[in-house]
Amino acid sequence: MKILFKRRPLIVQGLLFSFAVTGYAASDDNKEKTHPNVLLIMTDDQGYANLTCMGHPILKTPAADELYKKSVRLTDYHVDPTCAPTRSALMTGHYSHRAGVWHTIMGRELLRPNETTMAEVFKKSGYKTGFFGKWHLGDNYPQAPRFKGFDKTVKLGGGGISQGPDFWGNDYFDDVYFVNGKPVQFKGFCTDVFFEEAKKFIDKNKKKPFFVYLATNAPHSPMYAPDKFSKRFKGMKYKEYKIDDSTANYYGMIENIDYNLGKMIEFLKRENLYKNTILIFTTDNGPVTKVGQKIYNALLREGKGSYYDGGHRVFFFISYPDGYFKEGVDVNKTTAHIDILPTLIELCHLEKPNIKFDGRSILPLIKNPDAQWKERDLIVESQRVNIPIKFRKFSVMNTHWRLAGNEHKKFELFDALNDREEKNDLFAQKGKIAEMMLDSYEKFWHDLSSENSKLSRIEIGNPKENPTRLMSHDWFGVKGAWSQRLVKKGGSKKAPSGIWKIKVDKNGEYQFSLRRWPAEADKPINAPYVGKGIGASTAVLDIQGQHFEKAIPKDAVEVTFDVKLKKGNTDVSAYFDGKKGKHGAYYVYIIKTNKNTNKNWQSRESLGLPLAIYPEHPGKDPYGE
Repeated sequence: MKILFKRRPLIVQGLLFSFAVTGYAASDDNKEKTHPNVLLIMTDDQGYANLTCMGHPILKTPAADELYKKSVRLTDYHVDPTCAPTRSALMTGHYSHRAGVWHTIMGRELLRPNETTMAEVFKKSGYKTGFFGKWHLGDNYPQAPRFKGFDKTVKLGGGGISQGPDFWGNDYFDDVYFVNGKPVQFKGFCTDVFFEEAKKFIDKNKKKPFFVYLATNAPHSPMYAPDKFSKRFKGMKYKEYKIDDSTANYYGMIENIDYNLGKMIEFLKRENLYKNTILIFTTDNGPVTKVGQKIYNALLREGKGSYYDGGHRVFFFISYPDGYFKEGVDVNKTTAHIDILPTLIELCHLEKPNIKFDGRSILPLIKNPDAQWKERDLIVESQRVNIPIKFRKFSVMNTHWRLAGNEHKKFELFDALNDREEKNDLFAQKGKIAEMMLDSYEKFWHDLSSENSKLSRIEIGNPKENPTRLMSHDWFGVKGAWSQRLVKKGGSKKAPSGIWKIKVDKNGEYQFSLRRWPAEADKPINAPYVGKGIGASTAVLDIQGQHFEKAIPKDAVEVTFDVKLKKGNTDVSAYFDGKKGKHGAYYVYIIKTNKNTNKNWQSRESLGLPLAIYPEHPGKDPYGE
């Protein structure tokens, strides 16, 4: 999809904006008092070393390599070992545990409504805010990005393309994404689309300072990439094996990201925005080491999901040509995702919210890597359970040491300066250091675990989102049909159904439409995807002590219940029953009704949905080559 960008003179508008915000025009002497633009690019599952500049032996990433040369690099920067927790910590400056996000599904990826996001902070200081890509902190009110400070959002559903909340049939090419909540079909490969939409937003809003959060889902699974970027890897001999198609597509997605990064930097320069833009390039967790063949990770132990460094130590580059810090230098102190929001508040001169952050501004280190710096212990976890468990898969980190442990109280201590591979356990020899680091974890646990029982609920009946769609991805505490693949199979035998934790916004009448397939798929409840259907005969809804049942008419795509609800927190259970047992209603559409409500509101047309995409095959080349 070609996009034409109109050039506009920026000198006058820059001076006027600077005067309006700070009370005087910008000059070389007072750059620190202006509001720079911010472009934060975060990829998915890329890890520490999957760039040429980070030592990868076969990838070619010239744009990232050039950015590396012009950036301050955080060499000991840490995130959570999986995606949603990292995103919550990055957006809030709070540990993911405090933000209520310690899993990627099961309703435990939903951001706590009381959390203030990075976008809300920027917006309050006069920035235009845009989000493009993977949010993974909730798709409904009040967690979705359009409710958390972003003026423009173009997002996929759930934690990745083809997960259950995503538009049905998306496969990375020519997909439907949600633009401020409304489904819109785009042409092209997903990463290309998100970058191009970010450029459009920047071009439209460049007269004001902007904050853009561009979070690609690549190189996350499923492993699809344009042939132009993956074909050179297929069958390539590397060490003792030939690279398989899955690994080739993983690498292809990374080189496509680099291609788009280069195009973005060219665009910023062409529009005279590059020098006054803080550009951050990073990723959300370690690499998927089992993608096909083993992925290079610069000797770091293990990968995504691990509490060893390979799971949570990642690259982080920050560039700001108009800034006052040096280019091409390394910050070797231990830093983390929770530090980024406090840092940007100071660096961009934003109005500071009344929040006690878990992180702290690392601007002194960015200005001068050798600056005096009070050492601290930072903590990451890989909980991935319903209720956090003490000592479960954690790491306590500082510049010199790593304490790694798990719920079986197996603790290990590593010298981070001299044992990159974390092979030599010094826990027994360095008892005093281990004891101090365990004490840091105890304080962390005592502080954060007091809110373990606190829930993040999806709200229904709020005028900001009515109707609301619930999806089994968010069943509370059970790993059910969280992906489109599992919906096609008829769910999970271990968790055939589940409940949603919701909040009813107002007393009144509500309509619940139970579906096995999403509305855009337009398929009957008992229609098979492969083989036989689920054989359901009865639809069941339980809410606020009320039990409803209806027979499922032949070829019905939904079964609807009219329900009176009281304001407050409650649980929802919705499922289909029959000879083959219970199957969850994987999609439930809810609307707060009134006397004018159309009783057929749940139809695909009334929801404004296009038909689902049924892809011919992934891997088609949108570049026409």
